[in-house]
Amino acid sequence: MDYAEIQNLDPATIQQLMELGIIPGQLEQSQSDIQAAQATQSAPGPYGRQAGGLYQAANPMEHLANALRKFKARDAEADARASADQLRQDQTSARRAFFDAYTNRGSTPGFNPMANMLRIRNPHAGGY
Repeated sequence: MDYAEIQNLDPATIQQLMELGIIPGQLEQSQSDIQAAQATQSAPGPYGRQAGGLYQAANPMEHLANALRKFKARDAEADARASADQLRQDQTSARRAFFDAYTNRGSTPGFNPMANMLRIRNPHAGGY
């Protein structure tokens, strides 16, 4: 696809193509957010302590704080998964827009930019 063909694309398609380059980085960030949320959810809860010869149970506020932290982590994981799913959908639609623009589907009858790539070289005929 050359510069003249790119200039003929509508601005929405150009925007999709530009965003296609940053989606992998955003997906990576979503994956690290998911991993952080999972680590928070699987962290051990509060525990009692042995002081001298007596056992002191964990404070109920520690249990409450731990439950709230895990609840927020579960919500954060759900948000990160939804964001990753949306990014994958955006990536798929941007790839489709690029494919449609590259093949110039429906704009010029009989035009196939892939034709040169599909020809098989025949060494007996002295070229293509």
